[in-house]
Amino acid sequence: MNALSTLELEQLIQAISAELTLRSTQPAKPLDAEEFAQVLNFELKRHRKQKEDVFNPFA
Repeated sequence: MNALSTLELEQLIQAISAELTLRSTQPAKPLDAEEFAQVLNFELKRHRKQKEDVFNPFA
């Protein structure tokens, strides 16, 4: 696993927080532990893909 910088961790936490805030305002049931883990996993993968796209434009 690649280490994330402090800024990257802050961005990841903000993205997760925004997603959880959005979901909490919807009339759906709150996230359970499994759904929370899925959101975290998705945001981490999305963050890594964005990082690769920015830092490896020839991939």
